[in-house]
Amino acid sequence: MLRSFGIVSILLAYINSAHSAEQMTLQTKLTQEPVAALAKDARERGDAARGAVLFFQPFLTCAKCHDGETGTQLGPDIAKIGKDGTAEYLIESVLLPSKVLKKGYETVVITTVDNRTITGLFAEEKAGNITVIDPASGGKRLVLKATDIEQRSAGKQSLMPDGLVNLLSDRQLR
Repeated sequence: MLRSFGIVSILLAYINSAHSAEQMTLQTKLTQEPVAALAKDARERGDAARGAVLFFQPFLTCAKCHDGETGTQLGPDIAKIGKDGTAEYLIESVLLPSKVLKKGYETVVITTVDNRTITGLFAEEKAGNITVIDPASGGKRLVLKATDIEQRSAGKQSLMPDGLVNLLSDRQLR
């Protein structure tokens, strides 16, 4: 009888661990792997044509933010990423979008005197006005009078949503 309980407890532990593994998000799973190994796998098994198809899928909104020709340029143009565009850098940027914010794409958080909070990309400051690119309005420029701003601070979060990678399968990411 005790032996049966032992087997049952082992079986339940196995089922629980399998169930937990199923619930683990792709982002969680992949952040446990070394970025260098993911990049090596992408270089060896990646398919640029399939990647391009995914990049332009509306549900992912990659092109909307990262394609200088078709998007609103809320993030770096992937085609012109330059020396920072290593496979490791791109993978880490997708898995952990707020880990490193590329210069020029840091967010600004503004609280207005009428208690509105606006998070966007700083565009310019001149003639007593601050211009912010507002992702919530599809990338439109908002011009705010400096006198209407109660507080302004640098944001710590990327405009790229955390967990976006979870919309992909492991195979699609690689």
